[in-house]
Amino acid sequence: MNNTPYRHQVVDAMIPPAMQIVIAVRDDQPDQFLDAVRTAETMGGVGWQTALIIALAGMVPDDRSVGDLTAWLGVA
Repeated sequence: MNNTPYRHQVVDAMIPPAMQIVIAVRDDQPDQFLDAVRTAETMGGVGWQTALIIALAGMVPDDRSVGDLTAWLGVA
């Protein structure tokens, strides 16, 4: 059985909470981070963790180094 459309729908549904997670992490807002994770859990159904990870991974440009991507952390 091919459930690819369902999986795409779940991943698409994770885009807004994934964006909220990115913003919360960048702004050092742990409460907003936890709210976004709870939102993802509530709306994601079975497999929400995997869908959220896929959505977040899809937002990461693959043409930049890890150092470039984490430079905002200020860690040398």
